[in-house]
Amino acid sequence: MLKPSLYGGIAARVLDSGGAVSMITGFGHLTMAENLQARLLRIPVRWGLRFALGSENAVAMFQNPDDRELFVKSGIVRASDSCLIPGSGIDPAEFFPTPEPSGTPIVLLAGRMLWVKGVGEFVSAARILRKSGSTARFALAGQIDSGHPSDVSLQQLHAWETEGIVEWWGWHDDVPALVSSVTLCCLPSYREGLPRVLVEACAGGRAVVTTDTPGCREVVRHGLNGLLVPVGDSGALADAIQFLLENPRRRAEMARCGREVVMARFTRDRVITETLAVYNKLLDHNSE
Repeated sequence: MLKPSLYGGIAARVLDSGGAVSMITGFGHLTMAENLQARLLRIPVRWGLRFALGSENAVAMFQNPDDRELFVKSGIVRASDSCLIPGSGIDPAEFFPTPEPSGTPIVLLAGRMLWVKGVGEFVSAARILRKSGSTARFALAGQIDSGHPSDVSLQQLHAWETEGIVEWWGWHDDVPALVSSVTLCCLPSYREGLPRVLVEACAGGRAVVTTDTPGCREVVRHGLNGLLVPVGDSGALADAIQFLLENPRRRAEMARCGREVVMARFTRDRVITETLAVYNKLLDHNSE
């Protein structure tokens, strides 16, 4: 999600607003795609971001250190004009640990239905586990984003359901109830800013399988509150899911640790406090 930072930063600099704070929440499809159009567009976008975020009174907030390091090394922002804010925070009173549901285990991928979220790898892992005899249910929950270059079509979702590999639950407003209804949460994404769904899963007392990629590894510590697998590796994803499904004690231990991680780093109050400190520091600097 670079557009708000790009457009807002340019407007603030052109209008000489006296200061601007931008939150870099992720890189979007443009920076991950490898087609010719995306590669050509990266050049003007990079120069635009350098102008938008390069003011002396501009601060760029990043959700993970990988993104921050990339922007600094690329000369888009100065290290001194950047900081880390761990996502948007969650209310631990809204997301709280609940017992796992009884019956057949359910593995959930919640998010927009995009290939870059690892939906394809999730389905492939489900197919692998079904062939090996697993009786677990695999569910996708989230909206279709038909305007996105990486969208998974409604026809494809229905085809998977017809095949009997996964269930598509569509959009859910009550995310705490969604988390409490499943056994294990999964997000095999290609790259994130800081995925709120992983924070919500950990806060809700669920172990997580995700990818060893920027954003995801900020929430999940391998072996502590979940498992990390390589990006695009459906086999490794299937192995990690199977391990946690077959080891309920290990799963419960990870769930407990996940809640502790959220309380230490990702509560809404902490994020608000850290964000306000950035604005106050910028205001103090402008008043000098």
